[in-house]
Amino acid sequence: MFCPHCGQETPDGSKFCQACGATLAAKSPAQDSVSTAFYERPFAKSQGAQSDRYTFRWAIRTCLKERYACFKGRACRSEYWYFCLFSCLILGVLCPIGMTLAYSIFGDNLISLIAALAILLGPLFYLLIPGLAVSVRRMHDLGYSGWWLLLAMLLSWIPLLDVLIGLLLTIFFALKGSRGPNAFGADPLQE
Repeated sequence: MFCPHCGQETPDGSKFCQACGATLAAKSPAQDSVSTAFYERPFAKSQGAQSDRYTFRWAIRTCLKERYACFKGRACRSEYWYFCLFSCLILGVLCPIGMTLAYSIFGDNLISLIAALAILLGPLFYLLIPGLAVSVRRMHDLGYSGWWLLLAMLLSWIPLLDVLIGLLLTIFFALKGSRGPNAFGADPLQE
């Protein structure tokens, strides 16, 4: 079924649209007898207002501005993975720039490597706290305490175990969160 307000697809039987939060009317018996193709057709881009929720910009704004160091609550998959993409893009752009600047200033020696690391430390530390916070909130969405993430980080210092833990965390964070409220708060997809 599609939301009549924003045109986003919603699960059948939902009372509220996950994208715009609009109240969805229950189907009447008359609608069940008529073909549902008309009622479930999404609006064209020009007709419905596209919700800004669960987009790249929304996730970055949420992680860096609204919930910068918030370790409470839950984070949906899109919030976590968009922030990971943003972090990789920032570091992917800054690493070559930092190395180029350091090489052009100090030449090809150990000081240039130290200077490049110093150029990267600012953005790296700026992304560290919200990255940890969104990871803990993602653990909460899956129904687990954030302390399990700390245990995984400590165990990742063991050689060869770090690759396995990284792979397991990647798979784990790609799983769908628990439906409905859990011990860590309301479902972020149903707010």
